[in-house]
Amino acid sequence: VFDDHNKGEAPGYFDSEPFFGLAFPDYSLKNGFLAFGLCGRFLAGSEYIPEFPLREKVPKNIIAFYFKGKDNQNILILWNDKKKAEILQLTLPAPAKWYNVETGLSEDIDPESAITIDTMPSIVVWDSPAGSPPLLRGK
Repeated sequence: VFDDHNKGEAPGYFDSEPFFGLAFPDYSLKNGFLAFGLCGRFLAGSEYIPEFPLREKVPKNIIAFYFKGKDNQNILILWNDKKKAEILQLTLPAPAKWYNVETGLSEDIDPESAITIDTMPSIVVWDSPAGSPPLLRGK
């Protein structure tokens, strides 16, 4: 799905309909392209679990969604709806991968890790059978 205009060419009106694409007409990718792909990859066939993650002193501007996927896969999607980055302490039942949605690259993280959450979504994935739910702690 493409936008109607290339980056920087859009007319100055407030109709958002021409801007829902994942790429521009010149085939350059928008920031949300990789995030959309990663969510599609990890969330297909998963179940949203609204009562998790557990939160301790986590600011309200930190948005968090937890999903239980196939084959004991756990998916945590986090982002910050304010411009100021926040550091969160994660407590997970197993080592995880933290995905950068801008590059698609991942980083291995320990079950007890501090990560920075900003306006771009973070996706954290780990394998673990039913057991301890993820815990987020703020300052």
